[in-house]
Amino acid sequence: MNFRATHVFGEGNRPTDILARHGTTISSWPFKKFRRKNKKEFLTAIVGSVASEIGKSLVAPIKRHIGYLIFYHRNITNLQDERKKLDDKRAEADLFVQDADKKFKVPIPGVPHWKKAADDLSKMISEFLEKENPGARNRCLNGRCQNPWSRYSSSRKASKITEDICKKIREAPECGTVAYDAPQPNLGSTFNLEGVKDFESRLSVMNDVWEALKNDELNMIGICGMGGVGKTTMVKKLVKKVEAENLFGVVAMVVISRNPNLTIQDDIVERLGLKIEEKTLVGKAGKLHEWIMKCDKSVLLILDDVWEEVDFEAIGLPLKGDRKGCKIVLTSRNDDLCTKIGSQKNFLIDTLSKGEAWDLFTEMVGNSY
Repeated sequence: MNFRATHVFGEGNRPTDILARHGTTISSWPFKKFRRKNKKEFLTAIVGSVASEIGKSLVAPIKRHIGYLIFYHRNITNLQDERKKLDDKRAEADLFVQDADKKFKVPIPGVPHWKKAADDLSKMISEFLEKENPGARNRCLNGRCQNPWSRYSSSRKASKITEDICKKIREAPECGTVAYDAPQPNLGSTFNLEGVKDFESRLSVMNDVWEALKNDELNMIGICGMGGVGKTTMVKKLVKKVEAENLFGVVAMVVISRNPNLTIQDDIVERLGLKIEEKTLVGKAGKLHEWIMKCDKSVLLILDDVWEEVDFEAIGLPLKGDRKGCKIVLTSRNDDLCTKIGSQKNFLIDTLSKGEAWDLFTEMVGNSY
């Protein structure tokens, strides 16, 4: 009996529950007297109370579901607004983790864990909003109005996602820092290539180098040629393209020349924006190698103007078997040296063809008059 009553009326809505809310129980009622005198009134009261409770329990859900259909645009707008707040929290957590990594400190566990969950949620939001772009698949009457079922379903999902966002924002850990070191500008933004002429012979080589940069099986390549043929200029153009297409997460370039290992090491550390407290070559090497190996982004390191062998181990750069996620580009006048250092593929930039040299000469002479 209890099971059936609960099943029919719902928890808390059985006749006995209703009587209890009115301050009485079945055992306290004079049933014999009521059976004789007020049987009809008693049943009417019970049925009325039950109907009233059922009505109350049905009104709220009905209003909510109708609201999904009516307030579609408002729910989508609320989702977009809350998503911006979530993005701010994600950016804050990302800065906290990056700052800790570059200072070789361990962030509190809650921050990276929350960030991963927030990143997953953000990806799901992007996919949802992308599907919500107006299109014929969500419209009826030849595109004149939105499909009602699609409108209802999307509005309901947007409302649910908004609740998830608000919950995720409330769960955001306190990073405890009000300011961080300003991130370094993109390397490509520091290069001024205005007026640099593109030659057909250079473009073909640059395209080949670009394909090598995208090839995961190559972790070290060399760009070779005599002085002044444009090796460094080509590298700068490639850096701009790499950053524009997000091919690598971290890009750094240092001039090697004939500098000692300690100077090269300091330049690399500075370009990467790392904060290493160790002062010795060995101590810095350990920290630099540790950061490169643990970095959650792909790293492109350009060693420009190499004149002699570079001691990767002494500097802290990963050796051949450890370069997963890290690619090194060498520029040198000596392709044999690049091969000796460990380049898996060299690209030769030759001198200009006679036609290209003449075009450049006439252009420069014309600009001087």
